[in-house]
Amino acid sequence: MDPGRMSARPGFAHEEALMIEYAEATHTFTSPKGNPVQMHYRKNSSDWNTLWSALNEDEYKLAGRSFTGYALDVGAHIGSVSLGLAIDNPGLTVISVEPVPDNVEFLRRNASVNGLSLVILEAAGAGPDDERTTINYRYRGTEAAEHHAFIGDASLIEGTGQPTLEHETRDIACVSIGAILDWNGIDRLSVVKIDCEGCEFRMLTDPAIDRVDLIVGEWHPNGNKTQGMFRALLEATHDVTFSGFEAGPGGFVAVRR
Repeated sequence: MDPGRMSARPGFAHEEALMIEYAEATHTFTSPKGNPVQMHYRKNSSDWNTLWSALNEDEYKLAGRSFTGYALDVGAHIGSVSLGLAIDNPGLTVISVEPVPDNVEFLRRNASVNGLSLVILEAAGAGPDDERTTINYRYRGTEAAEHHAFIGDASLIEGTGQPTLEHETRDIACVSIGAILDWNGIDRLSVVKIDCEGCEFRMLTDPAIDRVDLIVGEWHPNGNKTQGMFRALLEATHDVTFSGFEAGPGGFVAVRR
Protein backbone atom coordinates (compact mmCIF):
# COMPACT_ATOMS: atom_id res chain seq x y z
CA MET A 1 0.00 0.00 0.00
CA ASP A 2 1.19 3.52 -0.79
CA PRO A 3 2.21 5.15 2.56
CA GLY A 4 0.67 8.39 1.38
CA ARG A 5 -2.72 6.67 1.19
CA MET A 6 -2.62 4.95 4.57
CA SER A 7 -5.32 6.04 6.98
CA ALA A 8 -4.45 8.24 9.94
CA ARG A 9 -8.07 7.81 11.15
CA PRO A 10 -10.13 10.73 12.52
CA GLY A 11 -8.71 12.14 15.73
CA PHE A 12 -5.07 12.08 14.69
CA ALA A 13 -4.97 15.55 13.14
CA HIS A 14 -1.65 17.27 13.76
CA GLU A 15 -1.70 20.05 16.32
CA GLU A 16 0.80 22.88 16.19
CA ALA A 17 3.40 22.27 18.91
CA LEU A 18 4.32 25.06 21.30
CA MET A 19 8.04 24.39 21.44
CA ILE A 20 10.00 24.71 24.68
CA GLU A 21 13.06 26.90 24.27
CA TYR A 22 15.91 24.44 23.74
CA ALA A 23 19.01 25.09 21.65
CA GLU A 24 18.97 22.87 18.57
CA ALA A 25 21.81 20.99 16.93
CA THR A 26 22.31 18.63 13.99
CA HIS A 27 24.50 15.54 13.90
CA THR A 28 25.01 12.64 11.52
CA PHE A 29 24.59 9.39 13.44
CA THR A 30 25.21 5.85 12.15
CA SER A 31 22.35 3.39 11.66
CA PRO A 32 22.61 -0.20 12.98
CA LYS A 33 23.78 -1.32 9.50
CA GLY A 34 26.30 1.49 9.12
CA ASN A 35 24.34 4.04 7.09
CA PRO A 36 24.42 7.79 7.84
CA VAL A 37 21.33 9.26 9.53
CA GLN A 38 21.14 13.03 9.86
CA MET A 39 19.18 14.13 12.94
CA HIS A 40 17.99 17.43 14.37
CA TYR A 41 17.84 17.25 18.17
CA ARG A 42 17.53 19.40 21.30
CA LYS A 43 20.63 20.14 23.35
CA ASN A 44 20.49 19.63 27.12
CA SER A 45 17.71 17.07 26.73
CA SER A 46 17.63 13.28 26.59
CA ASP A 47 17.64 13.43 22.76
CA TRP A 48 21.37 12.79 22.28
CA ASN A 49 21.46 9.70 24.50
CA THR A 50 18.33 8.30 22.88
CA LEU A 51 19.68 8.80 19.36
CA TRP A 52 23.15 7.43 20.14
CA SER A 53 21.78 4.34 21.91
CA ALA A 54 19.24 3.44 19.22
CA LEU A 55 21.42 4.17 16.20
CA ASN A 56 25.14 3.94 16.93
CA GLU A 57 24.85 1.35 19.71
CA ASP A 58 21.98 -0.59 18.09
CA GLU A 59 20.06 -0.78 21.38
CA TYR A 60 17.31 -2.96 19.88
CA LYS A 61 19.71 -5.40 18.14
CA LEU A 62 18.40 -4.79 14.61
CA ALA A 63 21.68 -4.83 12.66
CA GLY A 64 21.61 -8.54 11.91
CA ARG A 65 18.02 -8.60 10.68
CA SER A 66 16.34 -7.58 7.43
CA PHE A 67 12.72 -6.50 7.21
CA THR A 68 10.17 -6.23 4.42
CA GLY A 69 6.58 -5.07 4.27
CA TYR A 70 5.55 -3.01 7.30
CA ALA A 71 7.16 -1.96 10.56
CA LEU A 72 5.60 -0.21 13.57
CA ASP A 73 7.53 2.07 15.93
CA VAL A 74 5.57 2.86 19.13
CA GLY A 75 7.16 5.64 21.13
CA ALA A 76 8.92 6.90 18.03
CA HIS A 77 10.30 9.98 19.84
CA ILE A 78 12.15 12.07 17.22
CA GLY A 79 12.80 9.22 14.83
CA SER A 80 15.91 7.22 15.73
CA VAL A 81 14.42 3.75 15.25
CA SER A 82 11.91 4.74 12.55
CA LEU A 83 14.59 6.33 10.39
CA GLY A 84 17.15 3.64 11.10
CA LEU A 85 14.68 0.97 9.99
CA ALA A 86 13.70 2.88 6.86
CA ILE A 87 17.28 3.61 5.81
CA ASP A 88 18.57 0.09 6.53
CA ASN A 89 15.63 -1.67 4.84
CA PRO A 90 14.76 0.03 1.53
CA GLY A 91 11.12 -0.49 0.60
CA LEU A 92 10.00 -1.07 4.20
CA THR A 93 6.97 1.04 5.16
CA VAL A 94 7.49 2.43 8.68
CA ILE A 95 4.51 3.54 10.77
CA SER A 96 5.58 5.83 13.64
CA VAL A 97 3.40 6.41 16.70
CA GLU A 98 4.33 9.31 19.01
CA PRO A 99 2.08 11.27 21.40
CA VAL A 100 4.28 14.25 22.39
CA PRO A 101 3.69 17.09 19.90
CA ASP A 102 7.17 18.57 20.27
CA ASN A 103 8.67 15.19 19.35
CA VAL A 104 6.34 14.81 16.37
CA GLU A 105 7.59 18.13 15.01
CA PHE A 106 11.21 16.89 15.13
CA LEU A 107 10.18 13.48 13.77
CA ARG A 108 8.67 15.11 10.68
CA ARG A 109 11.73 17.30 10.17
CA ASN A 110 14.14 14.39 10.56
CA ALA A 111 12.23 12.27 8.07
CA SER A 112 12.31 15.16 5.60
CA VAL A 113 16.03 15.91 5.96
CA ASN A 114 16.78 12.22 5.24
CA GLY A 115 14.46 12.17 2.23
CA LEU A 116 12.15 9.59 3.78
CA SER A 117 8.38 9.24 3.94
CA LEU A 118 7.09 7.82 7.22
CA VAL A 119 3.48 7.20 8.20
CA ILE A 120 3.27 9.33 11.35
CA LEU A 121 0.39 8.96 13.82
CA GLU A 122 0.27 11.59 16.55
CA ALA A 123 -1.25 9.25 19.10
CA ALA A 124 -0.55 7.09 22.15
CA GLY A 125 0.01 3.35 21.98
CA ALA A 126 -2.68 1.44 23.88
CA GLY A 127 -4.77 -1.71 24.11
CA PRO A 128 -7.54 -2.76 21.71
CA ASP A 129 -10.35 -1.26 23.84
CA ASP A 130 -8.72 2.11 24.56
CA GLU A 131 -9.91 5.19 22.70
CA ARG A 132 -8.29 8.16 24.45
CA THR A 133 -5.78 8.75 27.22
CA THR A 134 -3.97 11.56 29.00
CA ILE A 135 -0.22 12.03 28.83
CA ASN A 136 2.01 14.28 30.94
CA TYR A 137 5.14 15.86 29.46
CA ARG A 138 7.29 19.03 29.34
CA TYR A 139 8.31 18.58 32.95
CA ARG A 140 9.92 21.63 34.55
CA GLY A 141 11.38 22.52 37.92
CA THR A 142 14.64 20.57 38.16
CA GLU A 143 17.56 19.95 35.84
CA ALA A 144 16.69 16.25 35.66
CA ALA A 145 13.05 17.01 34.85
CA GLU A 146 13.93 19.33 32.01
CA HIS A 147 16.50 16.87 30.66
CA HIS A 148 13.70 14.29 30.31
CA ALA A 149 10.96 16.81 29.47
CA PHE A 150 9.99 15.16 26.19
CA ILE A 151 9.53 11.61 27.48
CA GLY A 152 5.77 11.17 27.85
CA ASP A 153 4.78 10.66 31.51
CA ALA A 154 8.49 11.00 32.35
CA SER A 155 8.57 7.92 34.57
CA LEU A 156 12.35 8.38 34.85
CA ILE A 157 11.93 11.63 36.76
CA GLU A 158 10.31 10.62 40.02
CA GLY A 159 10.50 6.85 39.74
CA THR A 160 6.76 6.47 40.27
CA GLY A 161 5.35 7.82 37.03
CA GLN A 162 3.35 10.37 39.03
CA PRO A 163 3.51 13.99 37.77
CA THR A 164 4.70 15.72 40.94
CA LEU A 165 6.63 18.41 39.04
CA GLU A 166 5.33 21.25 36.91
CA HIS A 167 4.27 19.78 33.60
CA GLU A 168 1.80 19.96 30.74
CA THR A 169 -1.03 17.51 30.14
CA ARG A 170 -2.62 16.43 26.88
CA ASP A 171 -5.67 14.36 26.04
CA ILE A 172 -4.92 12.30 22.95
CA ALA A 173 -6.31 9.51 20.79
CA CYS A 174 -5.08 5.95 21.32
CA VAL A 175 -4.01 3.40 18.73
CA SER A 176 -3.56 -0.36 19.02
CA ILE A 177 -1.60 -2.84 16.93
CA GLY A 178 -4.78 -4.48 15.66
CA ALA A 179 -6.36 -1.16 14.71
CA ILE A 180 -3.35 -0.17 12.60
CA LEU A 181 -3.43 -3.52 10.82
CA ASP A 182 -7.17 -3.42 10.19
CA TRP A 183 -7.49 0.23 9.14
CA ASN A 184 -4.93 -0.24 6.42
CA GLY A 185 -5.54 -3.79 5.26
CA ILE A 186 -2.17 -5.05 6.49
CA ASP A 187 -1.88 -8.78 7.11
CA ARG A 188 1.34 -8.80 9.16
CA LEU A 189 3.97 -6.55 10.68
CA SER A 190 7.57 -7.58 10.12
CA VAL A 191 8.75 -5.82 13.29
CA VAL A 192 7.25 -3.77 16.10
CA LYS A 193 9.41 -1.70 18.43
CA ILE A 194 7.71 -0.61 21.66
CA ASP A 195 9.34 1.82 24.09
CA CYS A 196 6.51 3.93 25.47
CA GLU A 197 7.20 4.41 29.18
CA GLY A 198 4.60 1.93 30.38
CA CYS A 199 2.03 1.57 27.60
CA GLU A 200 3.67 -1.68 26.48
CA PHE A 201 1.61 -3.77 28.91
CA ARG A 202 -1.69 -2.53 27.48
CA MET A 203 -0.49 -2.79 23.88
CA LEU A 204 0.52 -6.41 24.28
CA THR A 205 -2.93 -7.47 25.51
CA ASP A 206 -3.94 -7.15 21.85
CA PRO A 207 -4.57 -10.54 20.15
CA ALA A 208 -3.08 -8.97 17.02
CA ILE A 209 0.43 -9.59 18.38
CA ASP A 210 -0.06 -13.01 16.76
CA ARG A 211 0.43 -11.16 13.45
CA VAL A 212 3.82 -9.68 14.39
CA ASP A 213 7.03 -11.51 13.47
CA LEU A 214 9.39 -9.68 15.85
CA ILE A 215 8.70 -7.40 18.83
CA VAL A 216 11.56 -5.51 20.48
CA GLY A 217 11.67 -2.74 23.03
CA GLU A 218 11.77 -1.86 26.69
CA TRP A 219 9.38 -2.79 29.47
CA HIS A 220 8.76 -0.67 32.57
CA PRO A 221 7.64 -1.81 36.05
CA ASN A 222 5.04 0.96 36.38
CA GLY A 223 2.33 0.15 38.92
CA ASN A 224 4.23 -2.86 40.34
CA LYS A 225 4.33 -4.68 37.01
CA THR A 226 6.86 -7.54 36.86
CA GLN A 227 8.96 -9.24 34.22
CA GLY A 228 6.91 -12.40 34.73
CA MET A 229 3.69 -10.52 34.01
CA PHE A 230 5.26 -9.11 30.87
CA ARG A 231 6.46 -12.53 29.69
CA ALA A 232 2.95 -13.94 30.17
CA LEU A 233 1.58 -11.50 27.59
CA LEU A 234 3.87 -12.87 24.89
CA GLU A 235 4.81 -16.45 25.65
CA ALA A 236 1.78 -18.05 23.98
CA THR A 237 2.95 -16.85 20.56
CA HIS A 238 6.56 -15.67 20.89
CA ASP A 239 9.87 -16.82 22.35
CA VAL A 240 10.94 -14.03 24.71
CA THR A 241 14.38 -13.06 26.00
CA PHE A 242 15.20 -10.22 28.39
CA SER A 243 18.18 -7.98 29.08
CA GLY A 244 18.88 -5.58 31.92
CA PHE A 245 17.59 -5.82 35.47
CA GLU A 246 14.93 -8.42 36.25
CA ALA A 247 13.07 -5.80 38.31
CA GLY A 248 13.04 -3.50 35.27
CA PRO A 249 13.13 -1.41 33.33
CA GLY A 250 14.79 -3.67 30.81
CA GLY A 251 15.01 -4.67 27.19
CA PHE A 252 13.23 -7.55 25.51
CA VAL A 253 13.15 -9.43 22.21
CA ALA A 254 10.14 -11.55 21.23
CA VAL A 255 10.34 -13.78 18.14
CA ARG A 256 7.18 -15.29 16.67
CA ARG A 257 7.22 -19.09 16.71
